[in-house]
Amino acid sequence: MLLWATLLVLASASGQFATLILQTPLSVFEGDSVNLRCLARAGTELENMEIYKNGELLALLGENNDFNIRRASLENSGNYHCMGVKKSNHEPVVSKRVKIQVQELFSRPVLTDSLSESTHGNQVTLSCKTQILPQKSNVILQFCFYRNNQSLESGCSNNPGLQISAIWPHYSGFYQCKAGDVTSGIWKESQISQIYEQRVAEVQKATEFVTEGQELLLICSVDRNPKNMNFYWYKKRGYLSSGAKYKIASVKNSDAGEYYCRAGSFTSKPVTIKVRVPISQPVLTARTRQTQIVEGQQIILNCEVDRSSPEILYQFLHEDTVLWETKTSSILASFSLTAKHSGNYYCIANSGFGPKRSKVLKLSVIVPVSQPILTFHPAEARTVEGSVLTLHCEDPRGSLPILYQFYREKLLLPRSSTRSDTGASYRFSLTEAHSGNYYCTADNGFGSKRSNTVSLSVTVPVSQPILTFYPAEAQTIEGSVLTLHCEAHRGSLPILYQFYLETSLLDRSTVHSGVGTSYRFSLTEAHSGNYYRTADNGFGSKRSNTMSLSVIGKTWVPILKKGGGGLGIKKK
Repeated sequence: MLLWATLLVLASASGQFATLILQTPLSVFEGDSVNLRCLARAGTELENMEIYKNGELLALLGENNDFNIRRASLENSGNYHCMGVKKSNHEPVVSKRVKIQVQELFSRPVLTDSLSESTHGNQVTLSCKTQILPQKSNVILQFCFYRNNQSLESGCSNNPGLQISAIWPHYSGFYQCKAGDVTSGIWKESQISQIYEQRVAEVQKATEFVTEGQELLLICSVDRNPKNMNFYWYKKRGYLSSGAKYKIASVKNSDAGEYYCRAGSFTSKPVTIKVRVPISQPVLTARTRQTQIVEGQQIILNCEVDRSSPEILYQFLHEDTVLWETKTSSILASFSLTAKHSGNYYCIANSGFGPKRSKVLKLSVIVPVSQPILTFHPAEARTVEGSVLTLHCEDPRGSLPILYQFYREKLLLPRSSTRSDTGASYRFSLTEAHSGNYYCTADNGFGSKRSNTVSLSVTVPVSQPILTFYPAEAQTIEGSVLTLHCEAHRGSLPILYQFYLETSLLDRSTVHSGVGTSYRFSLTEAHSGNYYRTADNGFGSKRSNTMSLSVIGKTWVPILKKGGGGLGIKKK
């Protein structure tokens, strides 16, 4: 059972509890299931929670803000911290770093052997030695022994020792032991040791190479009882040591050569020991002229090993796909980078005794932004005042994050700068002043690019028109000239005006410029009545106020004609 510790970080200035903390176990052992939890202070709402290890992003957290390590290993040791963003003001919040040290459940086992005599002949006792931490003394380990990759006996047991017969030739071979905890699934292997038995009068020549760094054990045995028999070991003609066994804990290249032993009056035939130098782990490096890897640059991959056999086969791989093979050079010919070259690279070096793989080299090819695309939603270039318009700017290729900005007639729109991974939008309600040319820019640090220009014309629906008379009298004498003037103070051109007397259409005209329209006519008594006018620019007709007009007819009066012509009548 893991003990939990909650790390409370105090603010340096205010002395209050920190906004974000990382909750970790007090101690972690190999094989443990470890749960890391990012906790926000009460009353604080965070989003976009992330957890980091050694300064690198480890995972995006879910709704419960937990990160689980199902089975801890030594590689999980490191410094961890959480990061989130306040929902209220989008302010980033970072927890204090917490160091997690995964403790080794038990040490790597060491395989030892000892030769002894019994009534059944020589016996070799193999011991698989390891040490368990005191805190985990209740763990019961299982031990397995192998010769030439084949399991000895019936399998694994809780006994760290195993006795086998030293009867030649079955005893010679490569030995290894494993120790493990079945519950946690942690298993560790010892170093491979070569044990070679040599008989006096009969020589078994080693056919396998001994790898540098491995253990070599030579045993001198006889068919008869070795009691009171002295054993001596030689290399070529030089004396090495005495005893039935000659052991080299870590073989070097200089240990190659011919060995033989003497037992009493018997001398063995020489046995040749060949030592192979293991290939070191190759190192893959990338060389470019600039510090940042940008699309279009030339790159050279170089795979090198410190020491090994002269002839090495090199392979270069990208996401497990072989790109290049060579035996003559460790350098991959340069190539121009594109976005598809991002990913994990590694190389494999093989000198004929097993391949060795380099660590993964991660390349992130930065793609400069292309020309962004600006679109309107809704898509009409002519939009009605009062409606909501959304500008959307998106670059289809550039590496993230990208800074987007929106402009109208070369002026940056207020609060329009934003960093986004999926394009950016700017939303606002339209007025007549918003008509003009719009464009956006995109920039990811490698040069800003400007979109195409999109024109916007905001259409203003007509307001209620105002009808006036010139002259302004509501009663007018028949025969006089009257001017009707109608004007809508607001509304986009062109505007269709129509004059009505009662319900009869008197005149219609379309105004493309200026303000309002007029209708002029001479009055008759038939022109008495109610007048109004309508205005329409395609977004709904508006009717003016109604004006009443009363036309007064002229009266007839008698007149006396000169010269005795009698009476006449004149309209007055």
